[in-house]
Amino acid sequence: MPCRNCSGTGISAVSVICQRCSGTGEIIIYDSDGTERMQLCPKCEDGMVYIEQTCSACKGTGEILPLSS
Repeated sequence: MPCRNCSGTGISAVSVICQRCSGTGEIIIYDSDGTERMQLCPKCEDGMVYIEQTCSACKGTGEILPLSS
């Protein structure tokens, strides 16, 4: 039967706070004349980085064996 944790894909995603922008989603950059401005962080989505990893419940197989009686 398909794993409920990963919906049968064998992969689960975790999110962590972006180290570059500290979770704000924006970074300060400086123009050539020294003017500072805000820019969207190129390393994350809204301050979070999403990492795919092997599902811990099914060990990447996508299936869970039913419990035997």
